[in-house]
Amino acid sequence: MIPYQITENIFPQDPSAILKFTDDEQYVIDNKYGDINLYVEKMKAEFITGVTDIDSGWDAYVAECEKMGIDQVLEVYQASYDRWREALNSLN
Repeated sequence: MIPYQITENIFPQDPSAILKFTDDEQYVIDNKYGDINLYVEKMKAEFITGVTDIDSGWDAYVAECEKMGIDQVLEVYQASYDRWREALNSLN
């Protein structure tokens, strides 16, 4: 065993397990995240296997993620995380 090595996962696999969303935030997640995640997984496989060249295809990949609403999804997660941190800090 390496000193200071964490031998168990101390964080939940799904960050939404600790984050709470408003109805409007959940709507954004429900309507955008699933499609984005499918696209990301597809493109990850294409980049790894060489079907899509990462150097020439990256900008189009990022643009498609933005078009699909990744910025809105990130804003929702950030807002929820900020509320969680604020609640945690208020306990101290």
